[in-house]
Amino acid sequence: MVGRNSPSRFWIAYKIGVGVYLGLLPYDAQARVYDLYRADYPKGAFCSAIAGACASDLDLENSFFQNPAALTAGPPNWNFDGDYTNNSNLEPGMKGTNDVTEAQFMGGFGWAGEKFGAGFSFSGRREQVGAQVSLIDDQGFSRNLPLQTSATILELHLPLAYRVDPSLSVGISLNGSFYSQSLAVNGAPAFAGSGDGELRLGFSVGAIKTINEKVRLGSWWKSPTTSYDSVQFVTQAFSNQLTYNEDLALHFPWIWATGISFAPWEDARTFFLDLDLIGNTFAGTQLTYDTFVSAVGDKGTRFKGRSVVIEPRLGYRMPWHEQSQGTLLLGTYYETSRWEDLSGRLHLTGGVSYKVLSWLELMGGLDVAKDFFQLFVTFR
Repeated sequence: MVGRNSPSRFWIAYKIGVGVYLGLLPYDAQARVYDLYRADYPKGAFCSAIAGACASDLDLENSFFQNPAALTAGPPNWNFDGDYTNNSNLEPGMKGTNDVTEAQFMGGFGWAGEKFGAGFSFSGRREQVGAQVSLIDDQGFSRNLPLQTSATILELHLPLAYRVDPSLSVGISLNGSFYSQSLAVNGAPAFAGSGDGELRLGFSVGAIKTINEKVRLGSWWKSPTTSYDSVQFVTQAFSNQLTYNEDLALHFPWIWATGISFAPWEDARTFFLDLDLIGNTFAGTQLTYDTFVSAVGDKGTRFKGRSVVIEPRLGYRMPWHEQSQGTLLLGTYYETSRWEDLSGRLHLTGGVSYKVLSWLELMGGLDVAKDFFQLFVTFR
């Protein structure tokens, strides 16, 4: 942030240094490191419809998944949110022949008083991937082995916020994450279990500053987390017994988002611009749920997330017309490439909402890009 009440340059440099240090902490030397970051990580549908440019957004729901300071940045209030979407997506670098089904779900509740605010939220993603993995048998012939993988990523958030003065709010959120997966190889269940069975803890911090009635600034930072998992199975393949063991380190890097909101007119029409800095995953590779067989000898794997990158996000929100209970949301963002030998892709987002009751608003929206389509319906 900038302005008279902005944090010192020392604090900004310290926060960057801590983030980079945590992002580079050594992993288990025996584990292959996989990068879990995706540009469409759970944000809540109202935020996703404006391309995730929510660092400075006053919506209380923003605190559930991104900036905890949003709890008290607006007037005293309470609200809830629930989202669900089911879609078929291909992450860049995944085989186009893979059968991918994905479901995302989110929910939360928050309350803000004159000075303090608190909330609770959860988000999750469940993926099911059907793939044909290649093996070389003892005769030197290439064979295809059917593999079915189910994976679940769950996050919990406990945001707290404090209104320092009418123009400045700060917040912190305790976050927990859990990863689990199951495998079926050649139609037979295989063992895949959490290496330590623990809920991984992290945190987020943020602030929102109102400069004047037309301009707001916001910033938040989320710490990295790493989960450990193991894959083990013994199965028959082409008259041969196949034994496989792999330890996985599943890393979600740190994120630092900084944004500005600009409302140049007298009504609620608002532009949002965010720049997201995404941390690196040291020795990161891509988790496509079909790479473990070819991972022996580092064959068939793709580097992912080994460099710090910037993702720009631009959003726009406006009422349907003056005094309308409906809202139009639009946005675009560039999914910067984190994949070896692959380019990034441009996303277009949008949605429409309508306040059907004084306490209930419904919204439908979408996020579209090359090889990507997400349709969401939500209420708050």
